[in-house]
Amino acid sequence: MRSPLLAHFDGRGRVSLDTLSDGYNQAVLGPGEWFVWDFHPSIAIGICVMIGLYVWIVGPARKRYNWGPKATRFEWIVFLMCMVLMELSLDGPVHHLADNYLFSVHMFQHLVITLFVPLMLVAGVPPWAWDRLADVPVIGSVFVFLIHPIRAFLFYNGVLLVWHLPGAYDLAMFDHDYHVLEHVLFMGSAVFAWWPLLSRSKRFPAISWGWQLIYLFAMSLPMKALGAVLTFKADSMYQFYAAAPRVWGLTPAGDQRLGGLLMWLPAGLVLWGLAARAFFRWFYEERGPRPRPSTPGIAVVALFFALTGCQQSTDSPEPITAPKPVGTKPSPETEASDHVSPWRFSSSGKHKVRFRLPKNMPLNELIEPIVEVTDLQGNPVKSTMIKADATMPEHGHGMMTQSRPKNCAEESECQSPTGRYTFEGFRLHMPGSWLFQVELGKDDQATWRYEFEPDF
Repeated sequence: MRSPLLAHFDGRGRVSLDTLSDGYNQAVLGPGEWFVWDFHPSIAIGICVMIGLYVWIVGPARKRYNWGPKATRFEWIVFLMCMVLMELSLDGPVHHLADNYLFSVHMFQHLVITLFVPLMLVAGVPPWAWDRLADVPVIGSVFVFLIHPIRAFLFYNGVLLVWHLPGAYDLAMFDHDYHVLEHVLFMGSAVFAWWPLLSRSKRFPAISWGWQLIYLFAMSLPMKALGAVLTFKADSMYQFYAAAPRVWGLTPAGDQRLGGLLMWLPAGLVLWGLAARAFFRWFYEERGPRPRPSTPGIAVVALFFALTGCQQSTDSPEPITAPKPVGTKPSPETEASDHVSPWRFSSSGKHKVRFRLPKNMPLNELIEPIVEVTDLQGNPVKSTMIKADATMPEHGHGMMTQSRPKNCAEESECQSPTGRYTFEGFRLHMPGSWLFQVELGKDDQATWRYEFEPDF
């Protein structure tokens, strides 16, 4: 009776294990026979749909519905590089080798689609687009549920371990539909797994630097355990590759050891790189700016630092320190206890705006700034759609909390008879130059700098 291994064929045809000598196929591929450019229309169509959806969301849809700022050049480049990497890993010689001959190349393919593709996808899609995804019925609920660190950890590592069980793995190799499902689950679960580390969303922010170190340590354990099993097991766990013709002189057991080492070492370097990023960012924010040595190790950290969207901003209004009222008379309440910014004309020229900040502002504690809005004659604007935020463009990030107008429903006009709108959720977590921004309605905004020197 012949085995079911004949269910899958390569260019030369498979032979079943019950006809093999020494437990595996002894046939050897000739030089260059493995270099076949596989092409699957479903993959190309899927990637084109993703690119088209991205272009529509960050272009016409963003403008029509005023979803957020333009995608940066960095985000465009990273997203398109992500799509190219997906095509090169899921089609072409890499896919042909992985799908027909070598377990180790299949593990390399899995590392690409579970480490680099998700990292680049999170970095390449603007944060506000992820926030909009959370509002999509059903899909949004699943997204919000699975980006929780514990659930993301369990989902990703559960998918990883289950699909590497011999029965599930061989099923995916024999049946292409299951293979597609496997890759979709790998990429989807990986996005959720890396979200707690790399999120730039203010609505669903990344976890703190200290928790990131703990999370990364936990993430390394299942992959290292699986890599150890694959590396040290004496014989091949998967019948599929035992029946494949030999490539590059690798036996099935040697091929499996190489795949285990790929899971153990390169994947570990990515995790350690992210851990180094978290450690240095944590140290930098806790201790303030420090000169950092230019070493190869720091260069690696900088690469991962760049992948997560920490690029320079082109918006750099003039800095102001210790802001004071300019050309305005103080209001009846005492101004001595507050920092009050100069009045700024909004971008439309229809409003004047200023920030009122508490005079004593400790580091990393919640404060409630007040935004004052008047018309050109100085009359208070009593009703408006208003948002306020603070970022550090030079460091490529903003607050770790979500600011919102107090006692005001989201996505509706706020009411204030005095033209003063109090915001909650402001927390400046490190000293330095902060860029404050106020948005009024859809197309009107004002910005200014504040040099934050906390009161310890």
